[in-house]
Amino acid sequence: MLEPVLFPFTCLDEKTAGMLLACFDRIRVYLPTDSAAGDMDPDVLKTGLVTAVNPLADSGLQADRIFQEYRQWRQANRGTDISFFKMSGSTIPFFDESTISFLKQDIVHASSRTEKEPDLLLAARVFLRMTGNYDRAQADIAEDLLLQSEKELTMLAALHGDDDDDDQEDLTVPAAQSLTADTGELMTRERLTAWSMLTSENDALPSLFVTPSRAVFAAVMDHFESHTATWENIPAPGDLPHRDDPVLSLWRQDLSAFFNGLLKGDAGAPPPCPLKKPGAFLTVIRLAEISPRDFLKKLQTPSPERLKHQEKQSVESTIVAAVFPA
Repeated sequence: MLEPVLFPFTCLDEKTAGMLLACFDRIRVYLPTDSAAGDMDPDVLKTGLVTAVNPLADSGLQADRIFQEYRQWRQANRGTDISFFKMSGSTIPFFDESTISFLKQDIVHASSRTEKEPDLLLAARVFLRMTGNYDRAQADIAEDLLLQSEKELTMLAALHGDDDDDDQEDLTVPAAQSLTADTGELMTRERLTAWSMLTSENDALPSLFVTPSRAVFAAVMDHFESHTATWENIPAPGDLPHRDDPVLSLWRQDLSAFFNGLLKGDAGAPPPCPLKKPGAFLTVIRLAEISPRDFLKKLQTPSPERLKHQEKQSVESTIVAAVFPA
């Protein structure tokens, strides 16, 4: 059974989890620190179908400490002009004759300063703590807006006297509407770099990666356009409540067999969705002769143009799947 890894996110809301779990038996989420599990929707973890783990050996206490200090500073200075805090060294927040003298001294002694090599992995973990916390806040806002929309539609139905269940069903807000905001559009490049750095530390890398972000998937295609075989717009259920239906369970098994076949070089056809009206669409790419570790390394390279000329051979392949609401 293939267990795809969500990327490049460290937080999974209930609606997105439902859409993904309608396609896969399980989902794995890599956390930058142990405490980052607090950003996960508790209802998602209660299903037992999502594995949220820290792939690193240590719990990430230093990253958590830096993240908490940042949050405290941000809360304390919310709504204030922070230009004062951007002053370097012991500069004063206004300009007078002493400023020139200070700047001269600062330039003279700049070359003698010894700076420690930055811990890039630590920086990546802190950044992922920030994005995970932001994504959870955005998911909560989207859920509140969805509930408010449902209440308004219910009130409108009552005013029109629509007591028929069929009419009520027509006024239901589709679950996919809560997924329209693509958090992957925010700092896409930085998210991919930080997440791939975190995941590269894992000894046992997965062969299947999945994302619900159009912006992220487009960035991946920019990197690997010359290496991909693509299957686009595969109809999928997109709805977790129907997950236990025997027909859909069989469809997931066939989909898993399709992915396994792709990893072995068998370019078969994906199974047809058994639902008349699909709730989501899958787009799948196979990165032939690119191992999962090479995939992660190349995601850390800013310029995709340089990658198009690399022809490093590998016996492994990597599968990237994107699931978007219909």
